[in-house]
Amino acid sequence: MQAPRKALQLVVAAAVALLLIGCAARTVKPPDPGVVGRAERLVAQGCHDCLLEARELLEPLAATSPDPGTGLTRLFEVQLLLVLRRKELAMDVDLEMERARTLAARLPAHAGADRYLELVEAIPPDRAGTPNPDRRMFPPGIQDLQRYAGDALTWLESQEILPLLNGYLTTAVQCTLVPPRPDATEAPPTDQPPPPPLLAFRRALCNPLRNRPALEQYLSAVPRAVETGLFLARGGMATLATGGSRILPPLEGTYARFADSPAVTYELATITQALGDCRRAVGHYSETLSLRPRHDDARLGRTICWSHLNEPLEAIADATVLIEARATNYGDAFYWRAWNRHRLAELDLARADIERAKTLRYASHVLTLAGIIEHDQAELDIARSDLATATQLDGTNCTARWYLGVVEYRAERWLDSAGAFAESAGCYAASASSGEAQRAVMLGRDDLEEEFRTRQIAAFDAAVQEDRNQESASALNAALNYARAGDRVKATEYLDRAAADARRSEKVEELRRILAGRP
Repeated sequence: MQAPRKALQLVVAAAVALLLIGCAARTVKPPDPGVVGRAERLVAQGCHDCLLEARELLEPLAATSPDPGTGLTRLFEVQLLLVLRRKELAMDVDLEMERARTLAARLPAHAGADRYLELVEAIPPDRAGTPNPDRRMFPPGIQDLQRYAGDALTWLESQEILPLLNGYLTTAVQCTLVPPRPDATEAPPTDQPPPPPLLAFRRALCNPLRNRPALEQYLSAVPRAVETGLFLARGGMATLATGGSRILPPLEGTYARFADSPAVTYELATITQALGDCRRAVGHYSETLSLRPRHDDARLGRTICWSHLNEPLEAIADATVLIEARATNYGDAFYWRAWNRHRLAELDLARADIERAKTLRYASHVLTLAGIIEHDQAELDIARSDLATATQLDGTNCTARWYLGVVEYRAERWLDSAGAFAESAGCYAASASSGEAQRAVMLGRDDLEEEFRTRQIAAFDAAVQEDRNQESASALNAALNYARAGDRVKATEYLDRAAADARRSEKVEELRRILAGRP
């Protein structure tokens, strides 16, 4: 019996030896301090591409080291920071969140991975880049947002393992789930060390307009952070009044790297439209819609630009999509579809659309278009009512006053027509005077981009010329209708006003001869 027992002992000893050899073969080298330090610096810088590079550095370490500072836990932190950055750009995050869940499943329970995942999912994506139907204020399943946010902030304050993610999420909760607390947007006291660039950036996002200098400082410190251009553009929207082209280069830099961000493409569309470049805006609106087909604001913006570019069929197609989807802005869509159908002389279709628009958007411009269409359909009583209401809602609406005169003329109500045209003349005169005053101010500005100032002056010149033309035409029509109503004094008064425009001289002299009884 001794021999078999000894043999068994030898077998066990051999197995143990093999096990030890196997363990020795899998012995892990300590993490390279240089690699770890580089990853930490990249995370502290916090730009999107910095985080991507840090992830690449940390992934090999995460496969071998569970150490919170260098291994799996730190990779989990970087992954969630990437998700948050992509949300700030309104980009897709499904794949990145799945990646984060895979990492979370490997972490110990005390790491709080599930709570971190929950909080990151609760942070909403950028509103401007998100379609209206997908925008939300409350995380799914949450009823009391204030309480939820308070509990989240308390929990984050108690966590010590991932200080950068804790700080970033704390500011994100303060700025997106509840009204921002003062300490979420204000710079830290001067007696405290400055926060890492990552946290300074997130604090600045709470109010890009007020914190634009902080964003500029961040981009200067971290030139790779090209995504900052989006938020610089938002913070610089006030400069559109002085030129606006200064905000385009940083935003175009963001676009070059993040053309798949609907927040970026939509921002470019709205800014270029505001700068008067609807052709370029249409392209960026189209990019936004290819990324987010349900982006109602982008589709309405493209509808308006198609209209101004004299592309009525394209405008009607976009407006129809909004109407059929009963989009949040489908009242505006009815207006613009009516506007374009009227341009195509499709009066019955235009009338049906403007009637729907009237029930959804009771506004001066809607009633004005309604009155014009009703006039063209010889529905004079309804047109008169809508146009009169339009003038009451907006005292500067000269177009409604002009068409009210046209309606009364067609109804052969000469005195009423004369009065409406007289008001129209006064309205256009006031508009021209306002344009001339604004032009004078523009000439005196020395804080503007020269190209912008030149364009603005040319626009004021064109608008003033058009207003003066409409003023003299209104005065001549007022004179003509006062004459028909038998009021020679008023007719002469408005003839004198029309005579100020040399283009009306022939018509003015013809009417003077008629009033004087001369052939």
